[in-house]
Amino acid sequence: MIGLISINSVSQKSCFSALRDEIRDSELKKYFDRLTNENIKNYYDQWVQAHPVIAKYWRSDVGIKLQYQDSRIAAGIINHFTEKSVPVLVVHDSFIIEKKYESELAEKMKSVYKAIFKFEPNVK
Repeated sequence: MIGLISINSVSQKSCFSALRDEIRDSELKKYFDRLTNENIKNYYDQWVQAHPVIAKYWRSDVGIKLQYQDSRIAAGIINHFTEKSVPVLVVHDSFIIEKKYESELAEKMKSVYKAIFKFEPNVK
């Protein structure tokens, strides 16, 4: 929860406010006597220290930007198959399509990714 909220926040104030709301509406509230910024900051600082490699992205709003890029990839794939009258169902970050289009889907995912990010994806 801290990571997701942090990566989608633009400031410490908005981050702590969103964390406070999330904690208040969850089972986590039992761990807090009071939901002060100081109490939240203790947990937040531990999270940042545990993930130093990506800490620069906390409170950077990069999560929203990545969601936009993800939607562009999905739109490119959907548009490709819609133009061919091939049904494709999107479930979160996955695509469901007839088995006979499976390899075409994989190739289209790679080509749309490359068109947006200007480099080949590393697919395993």
